[in-house]
Amino acid sequence: MLRPLARAHRGPVLLGVAAAVVQTAAALAIPYLVKVAIDDGILTGNAGVLSLAAMAGIALAGIEVLAARTQVRAVARAGHGMLCTARVALFSHLQRLPMQYHEHNRPGRLVASLTADIEAMTGLLTQGFVTLFVSTLTFAGTAVVLVLLDPGLALACLVVVPVLALATRWFRRRSAVAWRQVRETATAVTVQVQQMLTAVPVIQAFRHERATLARLAAVDAEERLAKAATVRSAGVYFPTIDLCSTLATVAVLAMGARSVVTDGLEIGTLTAFLLYLRGFFSPIYELSTVYDTVQAAAAGAERVNGIMATPATVADPTSPVRLVKPRGGVVLSGITFAYPDADGVTGPDVLHEVSLTVPAGSTLAVVGPSGAGKSTLAKLVLRFYDPRRGRITLDGVDLRRLTHADLRRAVAYVPQEGFLFTGSIGDNIRWGDPTATDADIEAAARKLGVWPVLSATSGGLGTQVGVRGAALSASQRQVVAILRAWMADPAVLIWDEATSSLDVETDRAVQQATRLLRLERTTIVVTHDLSGALDADALAVVRDGRVVAHGPPAELLAEERWLSALVAGERTLNPTTAASRATSPPDGRS
Repeated sequence: MLRPLARAHRGPVLLGVAAAVVQTAAALAIPYLVKVAIDDGILTGNAGVLSLAAMAGIALAGIEVLAARTQVRAVARAGHGMLCTARVALFSHLQRLPMQYHEHNRPGRLVASLTADIEAMTGLLTQGFVTLFVSTLTFAGTAVVLVLLDPGLALACLVVVPVLALATRWFRRRSAVAWRQVRETATAVTVQVQQMLTAVPVIQAFRHERATLARLAAVDAEERLAKAATVRSAGVYFPTIDLCSTLATVAVLAMGARSVVTDGLEIGTLTAFLLYLRGFFSPIYELSTVYDTVQAAAAGAERVNGIMATPATVADPTSPVRLVKPRGGVVLSGITFAYPDADGVTGPDVLHEVSLTVPAGSTLAVVGPSGAGKSTLAKLVLRFYDPRRGRITLDGVDLRRLTHADLRRAVAYVPQEGFLFTGSIGDNIRWGDPTATDADIEAAARKLGVWPVLSATSGGLGTQVGVRGAALSASQRQVVAILRAWMADPAVLIWDEATSSLDVETDRAVQQATRLLRLERTTIVVTHDLSGALDADALAVVRDGRVVAHGPPAELLAEERWLSALVAGERTLNPTTAASRATSPPDGRS
C-alpha cells in the first residue's frame, strides 16, 4: 500500500525533496563561508572579503529559510493527501469485506488501523522520508567536505565509527521488537475503550465500574511497559551518539591545535572543520529518530496490508447480469450452509438442503424456535454470505451473477434492532431514499400508520436521535428502521423480527398497514411468533436447519397442535407419537 500512496502524491513529495536539497546545500555552504571570513578576511585584515562573506551568509540563510518553508508546506500537503487517500481506500475495502470478517474482528482494532496505523504509514512517507533523505544527504555531503578540508583530521573521526556501528545495530534490533509491541498494546487499549464506552449502561447496571477500570488499567500498563522498552533503548543509544560526537570533537581539537602550531593548518579551516563535525553527527541522531518512525510505520503497515489482502469472498461477478426492473420472485434450491470461523474454516452445517419458492408479490412467513436458522436464511437472501451448496435466485437469476448494487436496490432489510446513525430522524429515514423530502416521509409514515409515533417526538422528523438512537424509545427506533427500508421501495422486503420492539398499539398499526402494502412487493417475514404469520400467503416452519413444514397457513393449522409444538421447539408430544410427529410434517408436506 505504501508504493501506490507515494506514486499518487509524488508531486508534493518531489517538491519537498527538491527543497530539502536546496536547504542542505545552503546549510553545508555556511561553515565554509566562516573559514573564508576568518582566513581571508579577519586574519588578513581584508574588510572586503569579510563583507562579501557576511552578505553571502545572509543570502544563504535566507535561501535556507525559504527552502525549509517550501519543504514544510509540500510535505504537509503530501501528508494530508496520503492520509485521506489511505484512509478512504482502507475503509472502502472494509465495506466490501464479508460479514464473516466483521463478525470476527473487533471494531476497536479496525478503528486503530484506520487512525493510528494509517497516520504512522503516511508519516513515514512524508516527514520520515524527507528526514531520511536530508539526513543521508547531509551526512554524505559533510563527510566529503571533511575529507576535502583535511584528510588527516577526517581520519581521526573514524575512530568512533566502530562504536557507532555496533550501537546502531543493537538499537535497531531492540527497537524493532519494542515498537511492534507498542503498536499491539496501543491497539488493545483502543479496543478496550471502545467496548467499555459502548457498554456503559450494562457496566453501571451491574456495578462493574471497578472491574472495568481494572481491565483498562491492565492493558494500559502493558502499553506503558512497551513504551518504556523503547525509552530504555533510546536512553542507551542516543547518549552513545553524543559521547562519540564529544570524543571525535576532542580528538579533532587536539590534532587540529597541533597542526595549527606545527604544520601551518589555518585557524579558519579548523573552525570550519569543527562546525562540519557537529553537522556530521546530527544526521546520525536524526536517522535514529527516523528509525523509530520506520518501526511504527512497519507495524502499522503490517496490519493495514493484512486487511487489504483479505479477499472479498462475496464479490461482484466478472460478467454480471443486470437487473433492471426486478419483480421479486425468490427461489432457494437445495441450500446448505455453514458459518466459517475467524480463519475461514467452515463449521458445522446450520442449514440442510433448504428449498423454498416465494412468488413475486407474495408473502412468506418463516417461523421456528430460536437458533433454528431463520435469520440465516434472511442473510443468504441478502447475500451477506454465499451458500456452501445450492443456489438462490431472484427473478430466475442466481444472486452470485448480480452486482451488489443491483441486489441492494432490489432487496431491503429490517433487522431485529434497527441501527440508527447520529443525526435526525429524517436523516436516518433518507438512507432508504436520499431524495425523499419531509413531505414524502410523512406521507409514507401516514400510509404505514406510524406517523403518530414520529410526530410525538419533540422535533418531529428533525428530532436528533443521539448516539445509536439513544434519544428514542425502542419502538421509535424500530419505526424509523422500518420506514427507512420502506422508502427504498424494494422489490423484496425482509422483516427479521421487525416488529419485536414495537409496543402493542404501534404493532397493531404496523400490522394493519403492512397487510395492504405487502401486495406491492415480495415480503419475507422472519418471526418466532406464529400468530404474527397467519396472514402470510405461505408459511415455512424451520427447525434444526431444515424446513419441516411448508404451505398455506390455513392448511398447516389443520394440524395446529403439531405445528405449535414445532414452533415452540418441543421434541416430543407424547410418548407414543414423539418420533413420528416431531420429525415429519402432516400429510407429507415439506
